[in-house]
Amino acid sequence: MGQRKFLYILIAAWSVSGCAVAVNPLPAVNVPALMVAPAASRLVLGMTRTEVIALMKAPVTVGYVIDPVTQAAKPVQVQNLYSSEVLTLGADQYLVDHYLTHDVAAGVAVGENDLLPLVYQNNILVAKSREDLQALQKKYEK
Repeated sequence: MGQRKFLYILIAAWSVSGCAVAVNPLPAVNVPALMVAPAASRLVLGMTRTEVIALMKAPVTVGYVIDPVTQAAKPVQVQNLYSSEVLTLGADQYLVDHYLTHDVAAGVAVGENDLLPLVYQNNILVAKSREDLQALQKKYEK
């Protein structure tokens, strides 16, 4: 029954991966920082989206479950890609993937400063920071 319950909780956490979810949170457990910064530093404009996803696939801890037998805390993790959106600027369309830059505490809303936007045009990385995205948007302002 314990493994089945854990599986149900893991599926539920995965299905709401855009939200910060706590499953039996353990405040005393130290959560390691998400390793997005090192991966992001290896991004190069011109990479394909597939290459970027392979590089940025670090999981995010969204909570913990307690093993009923051992009483050990096990992290509930989901893939890092937080959200994606299509951005239309002028006649051009871009795909923007948002990645979490660090673990977010359970119950805390994810803000714009918690996300790293990666922008693609025709599946090619054309912007890799909030500043790059703002510069791209200004290019289309008249």
